[in-house]
Amino acid sequence: MSNQVETTAAPPQRRRRRARSVEWTLIIAICFSIVSLLKLEPLARNSVQNHVSEFDLPQTKNHSVGTQNFRSSKALSSNISDNAAPAADAAVKRVGSKQIEEGGDSASTSRNEEICTFCKGGILNEDLIAPRAGGNTCGSIKTISAGHLNDSDICEVIQKEEKVCCPDTDKSAVGSKEEGSVQVLEELNVKFCGSNKWLGAPDMTCEERAQILVSRYQMSEQNAKSTLVVKESGCRCILKEQNTTTSPTIDLSLAKYWNGYRIADGIKGYRYESSIRDASKVCMRWPGSLLCKYLTRTDQANNITVLVDIINQSKIDIPAANTTVMHLRLGDGLCGQYNDLSKWCRGAKTGTENPTTRNCWENDKDCFKSIGGYIYAYPREYYEQVATELLKSVNNPTRIVVVADPRHWTRSKDMRNGDYSIDFAYRDNVISFFRSKGFIVQIHQSSGKPDDDFAYMCSARNFVRGGGGLSTLISSVVTAQGGRVFNPRKFSDVTPLPVNKLTNIAK
Repeated sequence: MSNQVETTAAPPQRRRRRARSVEWTLIIAICFSIVSLLKLEPLARNSVQNHVSEFDLPQTKNHSVGTQNFRSSKALSSNISDNAAPAADAAVKRVGSKQIEEGGDSASTSRNEEICTFCKGGILNEDLIAPRAGGNTCGSIKTISAGHLNDSDICEVIQKEEKVCCPDTDKSAVGSKEEGSVQVLEELNVKFCGSNKWLGAPDMTCEERAQILVSRYQMSEQNAKSTLVVKESGCRCILKEQNTTTSPTIDLSLAKYWNGYRIADGIKGYRYESSIRDASKVCMRWPGSLLCKYLTRTDQANNITVLVDIINQSKIDIPAANTTVMHLRLGDGLCGQYNDLSKWCRGAKTGTENPTTRNCWENDKDCFKSIGGYIYAYPREYYEQVATELLKSVNNPTRIVVVADPRHWTRSKDMRNGDYSIDFAYRDNVISFFRSKGFIVQIHQSSGKPDDDFAYMCSARNFVRGGGGLSTLISSVVTAQGGRVFNPRKFSDVTPLPVNKLTNIAK
């Protein structure tokens, strides 16, 4: 009986064992399938991303770019510019022609793709730059990164041997830091020279642009100017006026850039002009200038000690010991082109029925004179005394170097339009006069920067003061350094204008 029971029970047990075996087989097969899918998914994702990066990135002409493009550009800004983020701070290593970030190669691949998005026309920040249909070159990326991103990080990707972003013709991503800066300027030369707006000023001159680039991109002034001025394949940014007199070529853009830069008024704290007394305003408009350095170091007016120290740090050629330096105030110190200041320019007014050519050298009424008889240029008779004193004080006729810049004009609108004929006529009359007394007279070759001329004159052992506050300040510096100052006739010898006929006079 027992044997019969065992025989009938055996088949169900075998069926249950087979069922369990099948279940385990299915479970194992499913596990293997899941593992296989997990291994293949990153490869498939990278393949799709690479395909999109190389072929399907949109190129747009305005700020209305796709969501993906904008997201990538935001990620680029976040990844590269945020120095506090671990991903941005990860060291980049080169292995052959590849870059691998510590912590895995996926972050490096993602960054490369994001940068390529910008290279091919994507925006980096919709408030920063508009995308270009032709794509953004390495030069434009470096320019933007210099002010807003981590330049070293982005350039490491741009300069890869694979040239992910840049065409073979784009050489702006090659070279040292200094060379790269120059090449960035070359790439943007057309924009600088043309009418495109740059920093909100379409009429900004190359000199002004160069100064801003020097301060903003830490470039040398020489490299900035050499890139911006004249290119054979580019354009002529700096306008020049060739004068038919003995004058040198005048750079009109320099006149525009430095006009309004008044060293003497800034140092003496001229109360009516905050633009030349405020260090932040001066350093913003004329970065690295002598006045910027002075106002940064002291808020005291007429601090000759600080001024002398700044001048002595200037790298300029100084006059020889046997050289006398003479300063002439031209420009608005003469009355040649005034139309609305007849009260201070007492000669015949231009535009009258019988106008006469104003000549400050022969007629002191054509020399600008302020309240109390303070004059800015002197006629012949005023220099007679100077010539006599120079001949007495020097055993042999000394060599005279004349410093005279016609470009300074701040009292009214400059009506000359580059015509400096009256200025140079006055200067040449002064030169001829001293040559007739036996002096060797030369014209100082100016760099075009007021600071250089100012430091040169302050370093003179013998100085002939001209008109205006600048010459007065130079006289104080020369005296403080043990030099000698020769003055034209005293101001008290000049008959002052009637005070009741004067109105507010411009500086």
